[in-house]
Amino acid sequence: MCGIAGFIANSQNKLELKSIAKKMVDMIGHRGPDDSGCVDTDSGFFLHERLSIIDPFSGSQPIHDKKNKLILTVNGEIYNYKELRSKYSNYEYQTGSDCEVINAIYTHLQKNEFNGNKDVCPEMTKDNIITLFDQLDGQFSFVLHDMEANMTLVGRDPYGITPLYYGIDKEHNI
Repeated sequence: MCGIAGFIANSQNKLELKSIAKKMVDMIGHRGPDDSGCVDTDSGFFLHERLSIIDPFSGSQPIHDKKNKLILTVNGEIYNYKELRSKYSNYEYQTGSDCEVINAIYTHLQKNEFNGNKDVCPEMTKDNIITLFDQLDGQFSFVLHDMEANMTLVGRDPYGITPLYYGIDKEHNI
């Protein structure tokens, strides 16, 4: 089982947050002995400890889309990923990971919401978020950060099989 950690930073003291994020990921390192990943953005830090099961060669996380606007880190498994990869075959997959279908669905829904208008970077609607989750069959928790829209979507499977905890510090960092 993998481990995910990170910050969505509202504070200007990112150096301190980076130190805390490093301690967080060190505490969950045993959950993913095969690989570690970290993405540092203006909005925060997204970290992943990986246990390689599906796509051990190119499925390292966090996963980016081709345009490098989406950052996805996941703990879990999407059971129906082959079906979803076929359904969303227009998405340019960067890995063989089962989890990358989350990026594909998100991209599809966001594009369709605004008829492909590339100048619009809206937040996802409630209905589209529900549509995204309704399509995922699996056990998972994930953080998907859209750098263009400056939006972060955090979620888990409806049964809560994988742990997902969050907190807000005194500076309102999540």
